[in-house]
Amino acid sequence: MHSLANNTLVIGWNALYHDTALVSIDVVGRRIFGMSTERITRYKHDGIPPVPVIKELVNVLGIRASTIEKVIVATTLQSQRHARIDDFIYESEIALRDFLSIKYVDDGIREKARFRQLGYLRRLSHLLRTAAGRRYLVNRLHGRLRRSTVTKVIAFEVSRQFPKADIQVISFDHHLSHAYGAFALAGFPDALMVTLDGWGDGFFSKAFLREDETLRQVSASPSVSVQGTKSRGLLREQVPAHVLGTGIFDELSLGHFYSIVTWLLGFSPVSDEGKVEALAAYGRPENDFLAELEGTITLDTEQARLIVNRKAALGLFHNIAKLRDYLRCLGREAIAASIQRFLEERVISLVRLLLERYPKSSIVLSGGCAANVILNMHLFERVCPNIYIVPAMADDGAAFGSCALALQKQGVTSDQMAFLADLVLPYYGNEKSREEVEAALTTVGEIISYEDRSDDWPEATALLLARGQIGAVYQGRMEWGPRALGNRSILANPCLTNTRWRLNTVVKKRSPFQPFCPAILTEERGRLFDNAYDNPHMTCAFRMREEFRPRLPAAIHVDGTARVQFVNANDNPYFHRVLVEFKRLSGFGVLVNTSFNLHGRTIVNTPEDALGDFLDSKMEFLILEGYLVRRRGQPNADDRIDQHGSQSEFDGKATAGALSGR
Repeated sequence: MHSLANNTLVIGWNALYHDTALVSIDVVGRRIFGMSTERITRYKHDGIPPVPVIKELVNVLGIRASTIEKVIVATTLQSQRHARIDDFIYESEIALRDFLSIKYVDDGIREKARFRQLGYLRRLSHLLRTAAGRRYLVNRLHGRLRRSTVTKVIAFEVSRQFPKADIQVISFDHHLSHAYGAFALAGFPDALMVTLDGWGDGFFSKAFLREDETLRQVSASPSVSVQGTKSRGLLREQVPAHVLGTGIFDELSLGHFYSIVTWLLGFSPVSDEGKVEALAAYGRPENDFLAELEGTITLDTEQARLIVNRKAALGLFHNIAKLRDYLRCLGREAIAASIQRFLEERVISLVRLLLERYPKSSIVLSGGCAANVILNMHLFERVCPNIYIVPAMADDGAAFGSCALALQKQGVTSDQMAFLADLVLPYYGNEKSREEVEAALTTVGEIISYEDRSDDWPEATALLLARGQIGAVYQGRMEWGPRALGNRSILANPCLTNTRWRLNTVVKKRSPFQPFCPAILTEERGRLFDNAYDNPHMTCAFRMREEFRPRLPAAIHVDGTARVQFVNANDNPYFHRVLVEFKRLSGFGVLVNTSFNLHGRTIVNTPEDALGDFLDSKMEFLILEGYLVRRRGQPNADDRIDQHGSQSEFDGKATAGALSGR
């Protein structure tokens, strides 16, 4: 059975810009499939149409494409449905990546910029020399000749996968899609839904209340479009083309201001905002930059919304020289701290006003800005203790809401979709069989060794981690959203003082100031935190009690906060077993849990991806669907204790006897 009946499929589709994705909710079978394009292409925040995800959807849900008579595709940008775009966008981009040998997003930025610098005739000559180049030219030409509306392009791509089906494309407001998906997952019967984004259908934030089977909009904060203006045109000489292509300078908004500062600090906008959030903890925000920021967006108390001051915003964010002067005078940490404080205070002021006007006992957050865990912590501590942040908060998550809205439009009630709130962990992606894993292992058999530990891999993993080793876990269905929640995770010992350094510099190869997040047994919450709630999604930070900070140095940031995933046995039994065993060995049911990918890459999808990232890193072991994988020549786990941290850094329960094996 599929979304509505045997012959009808409803899918949510996010495309056009970044984080393209597909979602399908099987109401009859009480199942969900959700996956972003980047997980298949491994091109971070990929913006190409989610064509390859359709094949994964068919496989995971067991759909026979030939039997589908109708496909309802629900998109997330209502204002763009009649915009005209090139056909064959997916085919053209894939061909160009093949031609330029692009695998990851950093390669794409570099190689595309280099290729653009060649003259037209030289580019054409190079393209004609290879099959991939010729394929790109043909698709590009066909696409230009067959420019169509967004809805027609989507219908064409879907029809290629379901050739016998009638394809119907419908559209919903971007913020309503965010809010409805969050509402369906939260399980709060009477909440204030708030969206926080860079841009979507002309707005960067909206608020909604439930009204019977629908959501009623009660607040809308408009972005200010400056496309085609003189100041925007002047930026072509000052800002790289790939940065301008993100649109952050085209629509003035709170989220885009944060992204512009992300670029100013040397990071990738619409990708590395989390690095700004982390860097902010090292700086002080009380400065002239914050004072100027405060004039760019104000709170409209009459209409309960945020308003962009066009003149002030252009005077700051389109004045690159001024931005760079602030950076030179104040330093990166102070700039990061200022934009973080600005985001927090503006959002807090808006949500407080909305709750005064529409008293509710809970709030639900969605949209890209809701990925900011420090902002979420302040909302939890200072505004409302009952809070839910949707696990896939960015635009890939909007596809979930558009799918739910389409089902509602077809007559599915909220009661029929109530099961969504019971599916606590978002393991909505694909999974690979043991046969596929075994085939992948044999391809690299000359450089790895492996053993089947299906029965006790959680306990074996805990022992290796207790000994100071760093390893990855690949099990079950992939997580939906940006956080690894135990199925595609790199794990490490939080008790060791150099774990964070090793992960940042040796394994993941990323900025040394970035913190790592802990997975913690639910029963440890009251022991380690004064004020926290059972958040299983790693979407909110909490302040760890001071007495435990020296004993769990790798689990906290410099400000004493930790972005926690609380774990119980019902949510992920195998991961729970790892934590239980680690607590027996160390005294703490806590592990560092970071996403299974190297810097610049996306979370691994296939067993081949997992083996590739494992071999490209300095990790010591990999759990691959129950197989314990090591490099050849590496000592057996039971034969040695790694000396990466002194035993005295453990709790007293971690005795030499406990670490010597079983």
